[in-house]
Order: sequence, then structure tokens, then C-alpha cells
Amino acid sequence: MVNEIEDRFFSDKRWQQGKECLNIENINHPPMGYSGDKEKWVNELTTFIYLYPKEWEGILREYTTLLFRTSSRTPDIELLYFRDDEGYLRKKDESDIYLRVCISGFKGVESLTPIATHVLNKWGFREYEKYCKLDNAERKEYLHQVKKEVEQLVNIDENRVIVTYEHDYEKSSFQQVDLYLDLLNNSYVIL
Repeated sequence: MVNEIEDRFFSDKRWQQGKECLNIENINHPPMGYSGDKEKWVNELTTFIYLYPKEWEGILREYTTLLFRTSSRTPDIELLYFRDDEGYLRKKDESDIYLRVCISGFKGVESLTPIATHVLNKWGFREYEKYCKLDNAERKEYLHQVKKEVEQLVNIDENRVIVTYEHDYEKSSFQQVDLYLDLLNNSYVIL
């Protein structure tokens, strides 16, 4: 897997001023000169860490040494994202992982796939980031808005749609009526 981040991290000039391989202000944001957005950066960074943990430890040591030697203020070096044991992208300290959509009367791949496609196209990494910054009351309102949009999408009344965030698949009936969307990984499963 060759990508821009590997080229940067394995370069002898990875700490050249203005072309550093990590953002000097905040490790969670792309460094100067990086060609992608924050989502691409987080995906590539966490994949690199997952695939090359020893190399990452060395780079992180170099990074912290450089920052504490050159920065007048304390930089943000805490990573907010990681890869779990299966390699899925996760947000640190966040238990809401899967957006669960259950619609009474909708069952199986044929009826739920178009809904999954719509939701993944509309919501994703950026929306998940916004959701994670909300307090409990704001999260409830956010889920209510998602529910209303799903109702409009499938043209049914409000009593037939359930939208929640879940940590795992435990609440599923496993009758092919539950749509679990993993917005960080742009994937879904029908249970």
C-alpha cells in the first residue's frame, strides 16, 4: 500500500521546515503540503499506524522531540482516531459507532440498500465528527432530524422509523430489518 503519507514518513527529509510529515499545530489535521482533506489524512494516518506500529513509535518520538524543542506553546499531539483490532476506524472515547435505522415494513437487502446508499452519501466522516461534538440533548435532536429525513426518503409516517446510535449490534433482531451504518468507514450491514 503506497500512498502519500508513507512517502512522507519514510522520507529522510520528513522534518524539513514547511514540509513536515505531521502537522506541527495539531496531529489530527493534515500537514502543510498534504494533498487531501482531514478525512483522507485521518484514514491514511491511522492505517499507517495500524500497519507500521514500530515505525510509528519512532516517528512520534521524533515529532514530540521536535515540537518541544521548537514550539513556544504546547501542541496538540493526542490522536483522536485509531484503528480497532479488525482495522476499522474509530474515534477515541466515543461509544456511538453505528447509526441504526429500522423501518417497519422494510426488510432485506433490496429495500434497505437504497436507504443505506442515501445515508452514506449524505452523512459520513464530517457529519460523524459534528455529531460527536454534540451534548446529549443536541444528539437527540440530531437523530430526530435524521429520522425525519429517512421518513421523507421512504415516504412513510413517523411511527414506523427508529433511528439510534449504537455501540454494537446487540439491539438487532437479526431478521434483516436493521440497517447499521458505520459512517467513519463508509460501510453498512443489514441484520
